[in-house]
Amino acid sequence: MQQLFWIAVGIILICGIIFRGWNAARIIRGASIWLAALVAVQIALVPLGGASILRNALPFHLCSFTAMLTIPMLWRRDERLFQFCWYLGMPGALLALIFPAVGYSPWPQLARALFLAIHAVLFMAPILLRALGMVPRREGAWYAFLIGNALLIGALIANRLVDTNYMFLSSAPTGTPLVWIEKNGKAAYIASLECAALVLIWLLSRATARRQVTVPRMDR
Repeated sequence: MQQLFWIAVGIILICGIIFRGWNAARIIRGASIWLAALVAVQIALVPLGGASILRNALPFHLCSFTAMLTIPMLWRRDERLFQFCWYLGMPGALLALIFPAVGYSPWPQLARALFLAIHAVLFMAPILLRALGMVPRREGAWYAFLIGNALLIGALIANRLVDTNYMFLSSAPTGTPLVWIEKNGKAAYIASLECAALVLIWLLSRATARRQVTVPRMDR
């Protein structure tokens, strides 16, 4: 129910911008500030709860990395960041809302509320910019895939160096379909994540993307 509430809030904001003439620039920048505040509180709770920021709060999860990109994307309406957030950040946030994997915290209700609020913003932010005219490109799909793979390599290195579980590559979060996939072995598990991301990006590209068209200059 909380997931549906936050998604509904985002839909109301988008409809308000489109049909009621709200000040889109202020709302977008307000969303950027709101997301930054939520992320700051979430990170601050990590050491307060006795956990290590190095092992738990570096931006090596897909959604934490997306949050770092979504803040400037909203503030500047950056098209390149939009491409990544559309193709990987948005579906990743939606899956996190459907299968929430909230880490341990001495304040579980607050941690869960922050988790849901942040992921709801990550899900709605690209849709908000799409409603205002920003267009996903087919070229952006491959850009997102390459950046996603760079993030995966970074997460693998971080997991090896500090013995953590960024991007859930060391072990699947309980209560998610990843647990079943992991039973086939680590190599098959990571390969399955890679294939799933590739298929998802390809489907989104086919369904929503446009080709980048260059209009030739006509000399008078």
